[in-house]
Amino acid sequence: MLNARATLDYQVTQGEMRQARVELPAGQRLLRVEGEAIRTWEVKTENGQSIVSVELLKGVAPNYRLMVETERVLETLPALVKAEIPHALDVKRETGLIALRGDEELELAVEHATELYRVDTEEFGRSTGQPIQGALNAFRFLKPDFDLAARVAAIQPQIEAILRNDIRLGQEQVTLAAAIDYTIKRAGVFALKLVVPASYRLESISGTNILQSAERDEAEQHILEVTLIERTTGAYGLRLQLAQTVKELPKTVNIVGVHPLGDPLGAEKVTGFVSVSVEPGVAIKPAAFDGLTEVPAGSLAGTDSPTSSMVLAYKFIASKPQPTAPWKLSVTTEAVESWVRAEIISTLTLSDMLVSGRAVARFDIQNAPVKELRLRIPASFKNVEIAAPNIRRRDHDGEIWRVEFQSKIRGPHTLTVTWEEPRTAKTNHLELRGVAAENVERETGVLAIVARPPLQVTPQNVGDLKPIDLRDLPEWAGPPDKFTVLAYRYLRPGYTLGLEARRFDEAEVLQALIESLKLSTVVADDGQMMTEMALSVRNQGRQHLEIGLPAGATVWSAFVAGRAVRPSIKEGKLLLPL
Repeated sequence: MLNARATLDYQVTQGEMRQARVELPAGQRLLRVEGEAIRTWEVKTENGQSIVSVELLKGVAPNYRLMVETERVLETLPALVKAEIPHALDVKRETGLIALRGDEELELAVEHATELYRVDTEEFGRSTGQPIQGALNAFRFLKPDFDLAARVAAIQPQIEAILRNDIRLGQEQVTLAAAIDYTIKRAGVFALKLVVPASYRLESISGTNILQSAERDEAEQHILEVTLIERTTGAYGLRLQLAQTVKELPKTVNIVGVHPLGDPLGAEKVTGFVSVSVEPGVAIKPAAFDGLTEVPAGSLAGTDSPTSSMVLAYKFIASKPQPTAPWKLSVTTEAVESWVRAEIISTLTLSDMLVSGRAVARFDIQNAPVKELRLRIPASFKNVEIAAPNIRRRDHDGEIWRVEFQSKIRGPHTLTVTWEEPRTAKTNHLELRGVAAENVERETGVLAIVARPPLQVTPQNVGDLKPIDLRDLPEWAGPPDKFTVLAYRYLRPGYTLGLEARRFDEAEVLQALIESLKLSTVVADDGQMMTEMALSVRNQGRQHLEIGLPAGATVWSAFVAGRAVRPSIKEGKLLLPL
């Protein structure tokens, strides 16, 4: 919309002015007419021109001010606009000032000015007596037939972006994390456009004041448009998470990333970083790159870690808007074999008819994660149970047991195995074995023997086993059984421990012990004797205490632990109940 506000200052040197006539520019619509002592005004068409005729209440002299405001609809921007103003009719001379000012969302540039002389903004303000706001292009004209044209266009936002594409390669999935930090100048934006890889799915998008996001295909590109709640200027951060599932990681991978679209909703200048990292089990090296400069991985934000040596890092600068990413990168991949070490602590508990076993197997998985672990468990073991977190299933083929997990595991992982093995009753000799690990680089462990009384265990054939102290057992295996009698360390699997397990012979023990005996005898005048016997007895399981009495003796009373009891006679001996 073009709005023209003309202030006409008439100077009447002779007589009085009772009427003012003003010619309106072609195509402009009259909005209002203001002035003092106006009786009426009307718009007439004379010779194809719109004329405003203003009738005054009385004649005025020597000065009179009249304000006329018009407007015209502009064509589609950008456009070349001719600046035309109302002109006074029936006057001897017309001079004045003209100024062009654009809205804050418009960009205005003077294309040409004929019969005009540029003046500064302060002079225009002094002449009009109005405060000046914003930038003005002011000119002075000495006759009304001047020519002024300006090119008008909407102010385009000036956007710069710092872009980070972090690609992580795995054996089953490729993930892309994009971080775009915008700096928006001049004009704000309501939306942002980005080119995203068509083969990736958008997992998440985060940022402030996001109203909605939409994906579409446009000009053989997959476009993501993010609509904001309000006009945004200054700094703005946008984060994207994308992923691509692969059945098998290709030997050569073409790296793609997110790129701000080079249009009014994109970025004029992009400083970009590309980093490629891998999950455990994958190794990479660059195959070819174009439009990129290799930089140290530690210089990128978020890669200052011990694993940054496994990251390929690059930088690029796009100083002009680009419809696509101005770089290309491909890497070669290689699967890394897992390196697994096992340490097994086996505890065998001996009884008369059974050998019960419990093994804690600790696997240390390096280089690459694994989906399963394998154990060798002798076929003679019965009631085998295997416990560990996140087990998906367990099965066995002969002595080889296969434990599959819900997801791949890496680092230390522990399995607990329990079993039972029947003993033969024909011999006291035992050949003991434990659980072993399969498909590992190295296996060591400890074999502990638990025997409760009355079993006596004697080692006979220990082979390469080395006796150890129970205090040398690792803490992760738990505290040892207090009845542990033997413990050995082995440095390689395939050991066999020969033992003799014999029961101790039962020995007789004292069933009762008289700790003290006190006899008190009183002799009467007639020769009769009365004797009191006090005993302190430690009983180990006897029911009665046998006491032999002199011939002819009679028992008057008996007390046990302060309570009166009735003794009995058996084979001439006194039986006191204990």
